[in-house]
Amino acid sequence: MDVKFELARQVTADFHGAERPPLQRRTSAPSTSGERCGRVAEFALASVAGGLHLVKALVMAELAPTNAEARRLVQQGGVRVDGETVRDPFATLPAGAGTECSCRSGKRRFARIRFG
Repeated sequence: MDVKFELARQVTADFHGAERPPLQRRTSAPSTSGERCGRVAEFALASVAGGLHLVKALVMAELAPTNAEARRLVQQGGVRVDGETVRDPFATLPAGAGTECSCRSGKRRFARIRFG
């Protein structure tokens, strides 16, 4: 890694001159958590008295393209709601007025769902 960094510094100096400020070294890998990166989409959905099926909520929040894909993701453990893995495809989200939850589908899709 040190050799690659030194090569990058030399190439940058060749193209932009030595007076350019030195490159900053990144000390850790980029974050894959949408919460930390600020890439969380927010969706406002209507409140439902008995709760909203998780599979339907994933499709409405654009975390899965179809109900079948959302169901498959849930069964394989690829869905987290408020930080906890959900494996029950018949699970429901509490969808009372004023409630919200954070959903994660796969590694890189995040959404915050607000019910109103």
